[in-house]
Amino acid sequence: EIKGVESLVNEKIQACIPVSTKVTSLEQGIKEGAVAIFEEKYGEEVRVITIGDFSKELCGGIHVHNTGEIGFFKVISEGSVASGMRRIEAVTSESALEYVQKNEELLAEIEELFGTSRHELAQHIGKLQESIKQKEKECKSLRQKLINLKNKHKEEKTHQINGISVLTKRIEGLSGSELRDLADNLKQTSHSDVIILSTVFNDKVLLVTVVNENLTDRLKAKEIIDEIAPVIGGGGGGRPDFAQAGGTKTDKLDQAVEKGLSFIKERLKK
Repeated sequence: EIKGVESLVNEKIQACIPVSTKVTSLEQGIKEGAVAIFEEKYGEEVRVITIGDFSKELCGGIHVHNTGEIGFFKVISEGSVASGMRRIEAVTSESALEYVQKNEELLAEIEELFGTSRHELAQHIGKLQESIKQKEKECKSLRQKLINLKNKHKEEKTHQINGISVLTKRIEGLSGSELRDLADNLKQTSHSDVIILSTVFNDKVLLVTVVNENLTDRLKAKEIIDEIAPVIGGGGGGRPDFAQAGGTKTDKLDQAVEKGLSFIKERLKK
């Protein structure tokens, strides 16, 4: 559609259609078929711009005697301004030429950067995207193997609190998604009723808590997170059976876990 608009406007520009301007009342202008934008506020007198038999509208800004003076028309953006109404922004004349020339310069730089012609750029970029996706999959697979190794060799602690088994584990260098994946894995393979996992990643503390669904009437994962998140200088949230938090106080991580254990003890006394 944008190309269609550009083609139509440039066609009318090249036709050098005479442009006439007259001042009349708003009522008379509308009667004559001039197009008005409903969001605009018009006074009692308006300027009616007529471009041959192609266009007639109320406008305050046109300053040419025929369309050929515009030279060249190039759309640079479009977007919605109201329901059923879109706005096109364009440049004309020397500004349009300058816009096209800058785009040509940018395209030439990209051609040189990728070492290919503009006609093959889309295909070349598509191949690069596929290659990046494949490398990302390989990296994710390698990181998962590394996490599994860390998980096997990392010391974990199991606490018995009022007949409830609570597993706490700290593994350095996991992202938020990796820590959540590990929590899901332990939820399936561990026999613990409650799991508290923690890590430091990019100088930030990440915590995940998991509570067995059969226990959530007495203890909720979100309540544990709400209690310990302030200790690490952050916040969090989640569900009764799964919650997470993040913070910046890496030196308070062990203290936060201990506070979580204390909270569980107090809650299970009730």
